[in-house]
Amino acid sequence: TYRLLVDDNEDFLSPIIEEFDYTSNTYTFTSKLQYNKKYYWKVAGINAQNVYTFSDVFNFTTEVLVEKTQNIPLTKGWNLISLNVVPNTPNMIDIFQDIRSKIIIAKNSSGSIYLSSNNFNNIGNWVVTQAYQVYANEVCTLAVTGLPVIPEETPINFTRTGWHYLPYLRTTDMPIATALTSLTSLGKMTITKNNSGQVYMGIPPYLNNIITIKVGQGYQIYINSTGTLTYPEND
Repeated sequence: TYRLLVDDNEDFLSPIIEEFDYTSNTYTFTSKLQYNKKYYWKVAGINAQNVYTFSDVFNFTTEVLVEKTQNIPLTKGWNLISLNVVPNTPNMIDIFQDIRSKIIIAKNSSGSIYLSSNNFNNIGNWVVTQAYQVYANEVCTLAVTGLPVIPEETPINFTRTGWHYLPYLRTTDMPIATALTSLTSLGKMTITKNNSGQVYMGIPPYLNNIITIKVGQGYQIYINSTGTLTYPEND
């Protein structure tokens, strides 16, 4: 058998993985490691007398998160949108700079607004755990560059009951019933609506004509009890 240690420090004083009597010569991590981080590991073979000596220390570095640009098509009129990237320049003035002449107003669920005509902005920065309504005066595309959101590490906390604007943080569409499981399984969501008026109900009669929650879209959600939504990890 083997003893395995993995740590983010060469001293192994606080190992994140410590396996005793491990029988395989390969190891698969069951907990998620941080991106762009160096980890150290060493292993020892244990003989029948329970005697072992550790190997040399080896290391590996996890993958780097790479910036990407998310493109969100806007129709003429009201849109309800969300991001799956953390904007490099999150101020609303910067977010809409390239399409300023093509939109009129953006607002959050609290009623704060950004006005393109004079760059009035009392929203402040775009927050990825929120969605926003945007009124466009023509068809256009909002392009936002930043690091990808890690959905399973980005909980959306609902600290009050009532209506909220809900973002969708994953990089691919998925069934809305699956996406909202962490709320509906606890009976905390009454209804979710998309920008077209279709609904998904978390209580009887469980109507669902949204079917699929879509990348780039925002939703209105009614929360009947405080709780937290955590989306599944990306595919």
